[in-house]
Amino acid sequence: MLFTKDMQPTAEHHNMLHADIVAELRSVPGLAFRGYRIWHDQSQNLYPFGYPFAFVAHQTHQFILIFRYEP
Repeated sequence: MLFTKDMQPTAEHHNMLHADIVAELRSVPGLAFRGYRIWHDQSQNLYPFGYPFAFVAHQTHQFILIFRYEP
């Protein structure tokens, strides 16, 4: 299992880090992606990020990526 959190998107990249990790690790021989779970990180403090100029969504969850070695 691997825990990861996405970053805020930019004009140059979507920054869905979980998808980039899965795409990269699928090239490892014998390693199979078996799915993911989303974990809500309740320890994160929330505040009005970007207020009053622009709305920015909070990243309050993490992805648990599940891989299995299948030789």
